[in-house]
Amino acid sequence: MSCTARLHWHIAALPAGVPYEQQQFHALMTENGVLPVSPQEAAETAARLRAAIAARGVLRMPEAPGSV
Repeated sequence: MSCTARLHWHIAALPAGVPYEQQQFHALMTENGVLPVSPQEAAETAARLRAAIAARGVLRMPEAPGSV
């Protein structure tokens, strides 16, 4: 049996101006509040994050079906 190493990250988009000490686990704790975000806004933010990460060459985006 072989083992393959991998890295797993969670990326949480935060509003501008969140102090650094609140940008880690603190930002994911629901007792600190939850931002009201529509499904469309969440999808748009996720798309921007994926594009920014892919532009840095860290993430390979899957090719669209039928593209070459």
